[in-house]
Parts: sequence; C-alpha cells; structure tokens
Amino acid sequence: MASLTDEQLLTNAGRVSGAASGIGRATALLFGKYGAKVVIGDIDISGAATAAEEVIHAGG
Repeated sequence: MASLTDEQLLTNAGRVSGAASGIGRATALLFGKYGAKVVIGDIDISGAATAAEEVIHAGG
C-alpha cells in the first residue's frame, strides 16, 4: 500500500465525509495535522463545524 509524505499532503487537499465523528473525524484531523486542506462533510452540521475548527487548529 502506498503512503503519502508530509510534502505531498502540504500540496494537496482531502475530502472527508462523515467527519463529525469516528473514523471520519480522525481522518480529517490527521490530514490537518500534516498540513492538508480538508473539505468536511457530514449530516451533523454542528459536529462538522466542531471538527472543522479542530482541523484548523491542527494545521489544516
């Protein structure tokens, strides 16, 4: 399985659906931690907004 480098994430963006909780949230936060821009989607708008703030604070 291929893996992404920090440099690749800095120059890319990711879209994560279901990012308000669970694996989706963890994935969005991990992308943000490595500097990727993240588009978050979830039916739980409040949870998605909270996750978006966490991604921003993580560096995404």
